[in-house]
Amino acid sequence: LLKKEDFDSQKLGRNFQKEIVTHTEYYLIFDDTVLNKEYGSNIELVRRQYSGNKHKVARGIGIVNCIYFNPKIEQVWIIDYQVYGPDSDNKKIDYG
Repeated sequence: LLKKEDFDSQKLGRNFQKEIVTHTEYYLIFDDTVLNKEYGSNIELVRRQYSGNKHKVARGIGIVNCIYFNPKIEQVWIIDYQVYGPDSDNKKIDYG
């Protein structure tokens, strides 16, 4: 699907909304992570930031994911994401 068409995150979200199995009891989870880019010093978004995975400051790209979790069937769907860009005016580079 991704190879055939040009999708932005909103188009992808609308496409996958049909797939989400909703339930009256659900969790909306926001999870931040740092993609390790130890040797990526020439990559624009790479910054030194705290990595909970490494329990120390590391070079990487910060991302926040919004996840829908249905506890009835124990399944998750990624709803949205945001790439952290500290040099931009609003601190956000991409918002899905």
